[in-house]
Amino acid sequence: MFDEQIVSHECLLAKLNLDSHSILHEVRLIVANLSKAILARTDLNKADLAFATLISADLRNANLAEANLIGAYLMGANLSGALLVYANLTDTSLLAADLLGALLGETVFANIDLSTIKNIETCLHRGPSILDHRTLMKSGRLPEVFLRGCGLPDSLINYLPSLLNEPVQFYSCFISYSSKDEEFAKRLHADLQNNSVRCWFAPEDMIRQAHQQDRRQNPSGHR
Repeated sequence: MFDEQIVSHECLLAKLNLDSHSILHEVRLIVANLSKAILARTDLNKADLAFATLISADLRNANLAEANLIGAYLMGANLSGALLVYANLTDTSLLAADLLGALLGETVFANIDLSTIKNIETCLHRGPSILDHRTLMKSGRLPEVFLRGCGLPDSLINYLPSLLNEPVQFYSCFISYSSKDEEFAKRLHADLQNNSVRCWFAPEDMIRQAHQQDRRQNPSGHR
């Protein structure tokens, strides 16, 4: 247990192994090297870990509520079950980090890539979180359950693919038209196809001929 605030600048604490339930409340470990440190169940509430290196650190069930993780390097870190309510993860590197069952709420995800995070869909949401447009653009398609948990409305979630330059998934359609509208129907068909909408079209007289042929083959109306 640490009774007093630790002030650290560029200190080397790689592979640090703390006992479970160690208290580092409001500790300052700015730019500290904590690579592969074992901090499972450690109380890091309101800790200042700005620009700290926590590569492959064990932070399972750690209390990181209100922690400052701006610019921190958490590549490959295990954050399973970690409490990240009100934590600030602006410009944080989370490549291949594991968020299995992590607790979120008013968590700031700003200007970061979430695309490689493991088990992001299992995060537990105590309330909405903050996802800025840069994070959405960098992350690409994210699990809808995560986006909803962060408070994004369904209307925005459904529109995100177009914002990310991904084709929106449309239903297929069939265009029926009269001969006088043939040129317009062809242009409409081409535009729909160019925008990833699967469609077919046929003039009305072709449809009538198909119905007439069907009646001739099935005079009773039974198929």
